[in-house]
Amino acid sequence: MICSTSRVRARGRLRALSGLLVAGLVAGCSWFTPPLSSEEIIQHDPAFADLLKERATVSAAIHELERTLDAERHAVLQEIQQRREALRAKEQATQAKQQALEERLSPARDLLRAKLAETEERLRQADATAKSLRRARAELARLLQSAGATTSTENGRQWRDQLATLDRQLPPLDAQVATLRQQRQLYQAELRLLSR
Repeated sequence: MICSTSRVRARGRLRALSGLLVAGLVAGCSWFTPPLSSEEIIQHDPAFADLLKERATVSAAIHELERTLDAERHAVLQEIQQRREALRAKEQATQAKQQALEERLSPARDLLRAKLAETEERLRQADATAKSLRRARAELARLLQSAGATTSTENGRQWRDQLATLDRQLPPLDAQVATLRQQRQLYQAELRLLSR
């Protein structure tokens, strides 16, 4: 019974398949036939020849447009490359000119640096001398104050004379220090301006 059922099913499938084949053959089997050539189409529809000619014209025009665009693209890219190279050359030439112009100021900068170094050294020495004189004056003033009534002695007179000498030496030295500081500030400002 199982055998007869499977045979019945197999026969049913075979009938369905053969029915499909027959229906396909009756419908014209268009999916099995090769496509018609353009000559065959023109034989059946002569008006279609004009459309084919138009298609060929459009294709040729599109191809020409693409070729022209490619040529223009190539020309533009080549021009961009040339301009980049020209720009690089111009940048290098400009940098060389800038360097040459900057070097014209080098002697002035060097002179200002030398003057600044000399002024700083003179200022250091004058400032150290002024500090030393102030310390000496403070020490003499302390000695005179501690001696009190004995300032009429020979030592007291010498100390007062030394104090008076220090009082005369300090103002010009302070003025020199102030002048040297102004000069240093001026040289620093000039050097900054020349370094821009």
